[in-house]
This record gives sequence, structure tokens and C-alpha cells, in this order.
Amino acid sequence: VDALINKYPQEMRYRILQGNIYFENNEQLKALETYNYVLAKEPENGLARLSMAEYYEKTGEQEKAIAEMDYALRSKNIDVETKIGILDRYLSMLQNKEEWAQRTSALFEILLEIHPNVIEIHYYYASYLIALNKLDEAITELETILYIEPQNLEAWGEIIEIRIHQDS
Repeated sequence: VDALINKYPQEMRYRILQGNIYFENNEQLKALETYNYVLAKEPENGLARLSMAEYYEKTGEQEKAIAEMDYALRSKNIDVETKIGILDRYLSMLQNKEEWAQRTSALFEILLEIHPNVIEIHYYYASYLIALNKLDEAITELETILYIEPQNLEAWGEIIEIRIHQDS
């Protein structure tokens, strides 16, 4: 990794990788310094934010981890699949906290604002709302899926199941 950093000093992904290696080798201070270096150069670097979130999560600083995950979700240089993975990890961190429902809804709103036409996010949000027994809101998310993709049989099936459940 050092050779790549020396050859491509402007490529921050190699420095992030270096920080991850430091962290995996229990060199937390070096990892933190590396991530901070990257963020000083590129404050919007979503992958650095994600590495920081992982660092804070593993060092027991949950609030800082959550703040970094929130920042990573807002990043434009992280793909949607990675963001869904971030949201999944975030949900598992928040389940033991009182405010998890409020924060989780806010995270979904962030993702849906940035990626309004990504069906997977709407499905994930609908499933979350169903788990909270917010069935009318879940139907609204499923209807959004149908607006994007009218022939989506899964969304139609979910709506029918919810309606049957509501009527019983």
C-alpha cells in the first residue's frame, strides 16, 4: 500500500486502505491519524467517513459512529448498494436505543431524497414501516414503487396483504 501511496499521492483511497490495515493490525492511533489526514484533504470523502464510522463503532464511541454513518449516507461518492449496507448496519446499532425509530426514519428520508427512484430503498423503508405497524405509511411507500414501476408484482402483493390484514 505504501508503494501505491508514494506513486499516487493524490489518491485518497489508498490512504483509506492503509488506515483500514492499521486498524485491523490494532494500530488504532495510526488508523485515526490516516483517516483524519484524508478528511482534511477531502472532507466529502464518503469512504473515509465510512471507515471513521467503523473505527468509532469498534472503539465503543457509538454516537460518533452514528454521526459518521449519517455523513456517509449523504455522500454523493458512495453507491446506493453501499448506502443500503450502511443503513442496515446503522439500524442494528440503533435498535438498542430509544431514539432509533426517529433516527431511522430520518435516515430513510435522506436516502430517498438523494435516490428517489431506487426501488430497493422504498422496499426497505416499507418493510421497516410494516415492522413498526405503520401500515398506511408502508402502503404509501409501496405505491411509490408502483409509480416508478407499475408492473411490480411484489409491491402489488404487499399492498394486498396489508389491506387483508387491516380488514381482519
